[in-house]
Amino acid sequence: MKYAIRYHKLSREWLIFNIDDQFELVGMHRTEDEAVLHLMKLEERDRKRDQFTKPQFETAA
Repeated sequence: MKYAIRYHKLSREWLIFNIDDQFELVGMHRTEDEAVLHLMKLEERDRKRDQFTKPQFETAA
């Protein structure tokens, strides 16, 4: 999993962080449900992108 959701007590918002390569804030939401939905969309987008960007292995002849 490349993302993490955390609740910020002072702002009362749910924060989504990209924790894969760098620690980056990618979203802020008022409710946990909105944050989870956003996280699921990000994961699906990344899964689709990774499907087409992985290097193809060359087979031995």
